[in-house]
Amino acid sequence: MKTKRIITAALPIAMLFLAFQVAVAKKSPTSFKSLFQKEHVQSSIADFTVLADTMWFPVTINGLDDQDPESQDVYDQPTNQTPSGDCDPENQGKVCSVGLDLSGITSQEAYNELLNQIDDDSQPNPTIQDFLDIGATYLDDAHELAPN
Repeated sequence: MKTKRIITAALPIAMLFLAFQVAVAKKSPTSFKSLFQKEHVQSSIADFTVLADTMWFPVTINGLDDQDPESQDVYDQPTNQTPSGDCDPENQGKVCSVGLDLSGITSQEAYNELLNQIDDDSQPNPTIQDFLDIGATYLDDAHELAPN
């Protein structure tokens, strides 16, 4: 009697399991592959991050206006450390480092190309404007000590 109740209760579950197996068996292997690729691409896009939202880019000024992003040549790799000492946000001299918010950058490839350009002597250094063009936002700048 107890066995009959167990079989009767398990029968609907077994039927659902069988229906699911038949439905899965009718799917082609390529549809699973495309489904996996679609989910993988969406996951990669959602997981895109830059190491830190705010990075400081050391710059030299190539022009008359040190506040012009097109005149601010990036000469070294950025850091997440706020500049201090001879190059500090509180100083009053020429701009020597620029703080950018990188959270708006949507192309990791474009960002990496600009970073690689910094170390490539065969190419001109990127400017702060180049980083702004790919989605970075100008936050702050640090200055050299004012000449006496």
